[in-house]
Amino acid sequence: MAGFTTLDSPLARDELAERLFAGQLIVYRGMPAMARLLELSRSRVEAALGADPERAAERFTLAELRERAAGLRRDFEQDEELRAAFSSLFEALGFLPQETFGDRRVVRFVPPGPRREERPLRSLPPHRDTWGSNLPAQINWWAPVYPVAADRTMLLYPGYWDRPIANTTPDWSLDDLFAARARGEAYPQLPVAREMPQDSEALPCEIAPGDLLCFSGAQLHGSAINVSGRMRISLETRTVSLPDLEKRRGAPNVDGHPGVVAYRWFFRASDGRRLDEALNAAGRD
Repeated sequence: MAGFTTLDSPLARDELAERLFAGQLIVYRGMPAMARLLELSRSRVEAALGADPERAAERFTLAELRERAAGLRRDFEQDEELRAAFSSLFEALGFLPQETFGDRRVVRFVPPGPRREERPLRSLPPHRDTWGSNLPAQINWWAPVYPVAADRTMLLYPGYWDRPIANTTPDWSLDDLFAARARGEAYPQLPVAREMPQDSEALPCEIAPGDLLCFSGAQLHGSAINVSGRMRISLETRTVSLPDLEKRRGAPNVDGHPGVVAYRWFFRASDGRRLDEALNAAGRD
């Protein structure tokens, strides 16, 4: 696939980080640990949504689909077998549990139709994750659970790797997000681009189930508006590694307004300790 580097064996963790923070998009293919995670994910999804879950929007009302998707998202965070499968995958990739901090394990549902704002069926406009996290060392991981196509997948905009785009970071605050959640009020989940890139700039991620995409959190990306008639179901998570923080290794910030660093979003794989607590205990910042 043009724009992607496809590998059938893991790179050394430091080399992978260096490539991603230079803007590469890397796809791992044929990993047994990913096959196991895919098998478990499909079993959970089909138990909740039935056979042919990509057509679930035809069988359930929007409210029913939202409820089932929310339950599945909770299950993916709490399911010990899934947690172990994710851990095995990252260990196979060379990410040591004692130095790897992860965000939530998410199964994402994007039903056919217009762009939706409500969780858990939200599709996201173009954004860089680092606009919200302010962590240049963040790595994103993404994998389809069922086949995707250009009209029901994630879109990447690698032409914006070193090119700024107007965005809402000056008006967005991580502290305000958490305060609004505590009050039960609405607040944007993350900063987003103020303008839409040209369609010609979009690179659809059309990898196969069992493949795993990794990219820097600084890559501009978003959800394709799903006009396929089938629901997109995919897995995602994010990681930050201590060696990258210690070496101040990370992606460039070309257009983000500095804000609060989202250390609190990440938890150590080995013991669940929050990243900010681990850094404070080690006397780092």
